[in-house]
Amino acid sequence: MVSWRSHNLQSLILNPNYSDNYVISVYIVLNVAAALAASLLCLAWVPQAAGSGIDQVMAYLNGIRGDQKFTRFPLFVVKVVGTILSVSSSLAVGQEGPLIHIGAIMGSGCTKIPGVTSMFLQKCQEFFGNRCSCPTTRCECCCRNSPSSYYIRGPTVVQRIITWATTELSYFATDAERRDLVSIGASCGFAASFGAPVGGLLFILDDISSYFSKSLLLRILVANAVGTFCLAVEHNNLSNYSVINLGTYTSSDSNIFVNRVEEIPLYIIVGVAGGILGGLFTKTCMFIRRNVSRRYPPEGPKRLMYQLLEVAIVSVLTSVVIFYLPTFQWACKPRPEGYELDLQTYESALHSKTRFFCGEGQVNELANILFGSRIDAIKRVLTNPTQFKLETLLGVGATFYVLMTLTFGIAIPSGIFTPTVLIGASLGGAAGIIFQEKIDEQITPSTFALLGVAALLAGVQHSTVSVAVILVEGTGQIKVLTPAIITVVVARYGKYCQHAVKSSDS
Repeated sequence: MVSWRSHNLQSLILNPNYSDNYVISVYIVLNVAAALAASLLCLAWVPQAAGSGIDQVMAYLNGIRGDQKFTRFPLFVVKVVGTILSVSSSLAVGQEGPLIHIGAIMGSGCTKIPGVTSMFLQKCQEFFGNRCSCPTTRCECCCRNSPSSYYIRGPTVVQRIITWATTELSYFATDAERRDLVSIGASCGFAASFGAPVGGLLFILDDISSYFSKSLLLRILVANAVGTFCLAVEHNNLSNYSVINLGTYTSSDSNIFVNRVEEIPLYIIVGVAGGILGGLFTKTCMFIRRNVSRRYPPEGPKRLMYQLLEVAIVSVLTSVVIFYLPTFQWACKPRPEGYELDLQTYESALHSKTRFFCGEGQVNELANILFGSRIDAIKRVLTNPTQFKLETLLGVGATFYVLMTLTFGIAIPSGIFTPTVLIGASLGGAAGIIFQEKIDEQITPSTFALLGVAALLAGVQHSTVSVAVILVEGTGQIKVLTPAIITVVVARYGKYCQHAVKSSDS
């Protein structure tokens, strides 16, 4: 859907018969239509599909017997379709949170196989029983009048499968096994998102579940390994088994992460900043949700219209900001050798309009990030932040931080991992460039781009162990472990710095 929209936008931009206002109008309409479709699916069909779904999984795994509809099949369908639409609408959302919920639904569905199979066999028996002239209902005699009738002598493969599906699998149709399978499914969704089998296991252990047995440890690890392997087969690359790519590093990049003892104070600064930004994001979102939701009617069609209107307003604001932000002249820079656009078709398109015209031999790197793939943008920023201007990194980080704050909580299936990683990488990379220019030339900005991701994830999600392991697994660089541990621990408790600042101001 993103490719289709990009192709049509390119045609409009290149066509001299269409004005800039017409192009931005089409861009807004496409984004608003996708966002409203995702929201309407949730509000009119399955309201539980709105949001990431992690809170519902977390509540269930912590023993809260709330709404048991969070694993229904209609919710699975709406979650998948709605996530595709919301991510395609250019909103500051990601797909990782919904993937965790989708995995939990699939895990819960495994416990329903015996019941569904038994019901299916009963319907078949009733259907064929009314047409059967055989005087007995035993398995040794089947309906002789049926075209496919035959005598079954002894146990067959079909009988063994039926017995296995209805009797032996009934062991998993219990609340205890359902809880374990929900944990396994949620962990697989998280592991596939970041390409971190061990990180997914620790995410469930550290953040989601309050009870974790030893037997579940191995089951989750094996399931995560199988899930990430299937994703690697899909990519046709055993080194690429994730949705969010934290960069591809080879032996020639051995000096991309240079960590020294004298840089520890800088790691602490990044951690404190990530904790403060994470705490500010949480409090701002709570303030916005509290003041916006209380203005909604309690129920009925008017409440639905208010929620759709909110989605439309956020979508229009996001589209306008993304479209007009690259008009700043500092977004243009001479095109370096080997610089590749995420969307090659946009190179001529962006140069064809005055607002995006950067001159011959130049490139609008800000437009490239905003209009291109955010996953590819994350990969490029983490690999080498110095290929971008400092203003570009700060602009991307600040813009997506504000947009993510406004978007979080509206009635669409969405997650915040992707925008959080992009914000952390951009601001961390900008900090690394500043440290390199002002403090020491031996500082590597890639290290601080990665630590920016760790700090913001820890500040927003309050995760520690799983975030540190995710960075190691995602990059394949064990040398980032110690800086990541320092950063996430400081960021986890960076909110106290925020409280201290507020107390001193008051």
